[in-house]
Amino acid sequence: MAQKVNFKTLSGELKTLEKRLVPDKRLAVLDVELKDTLNPVITLSGETSLPEAKKEINSFLNDRRIAFADSLRLLPDSSLGDKTWALGSLSVLNMPLPVSSKRCNQYGSGSIRGCIRRPDVLMC
Repeated sequence: MAQKVNFKTLSGELKTLEKRLVPDKRLAVLDVELKDTLNPVITLSGETSLPEAKKEINSFLNDRRIAFADSLRLLPDSSLGDKTWALGSLSVLNMPLPVSSKRCNQYGSGSIRGCIRRPDVLMC
């Protein structure tokens, strides 16, 4: 069954939803793309680190009765197994909260001079 959909409008609505779900790209991954093919099924591709974002995007398309193939990968990718750690070498690292000042050196480079605590961030 072919669907009557304005692809440009749908892509714009999806980008708006993407910004609402992940307003700060430093805290989560959500990169979604719709691929229009000659087939009646649109392909949803990309990756996200938020399972609830994937569910909401799927619901968004289902509510509009859009036929789509879901190729959106959930991170960390299952092919990594237990190798999901990374090393960050930035002057300021975003850390999950709550983090105590004592644990700050676990995230930093080990040469901590002091920490600044605000309700939403701890900078060391």
